[in-house]
Amino acid sequence: SEATAIPDNGQQPQGWDGVYLYQLSAYFVLVTMTTIGYGDFSPRNRDERWFCMFLLFQSMVIFSTFVGLMNSVLIEIYAESSFSRHKLIQLV
Repeated sequence: SEATAIPDNGQQPQGWDGVYLYQLSAYFVLVTMTTIGYGDFSPRNRDERWFCMFLLFQSMVIFSTFVGLMNSVLIEIYAESSFSRHKLIQLV
């Protein structure tokens, strides 16, 4: 039987306390969001696959938003330095 975070019988595997499940979940989310995908922990049943599809879509939205915000910040920094450089050239 393959290890899964959501066993088909509804019983939590022996020794899997809440902290361990939280660590396992955080690890899975980080590996998935960073697109590393080691393959050591993957969805094995229908419910986990649905959750992963939701997680991947959510990760895509969060990552795209972060990249867009960083792009805006860099454009603003470049515009300010370009304006300052133009002012200095006019003074000389």
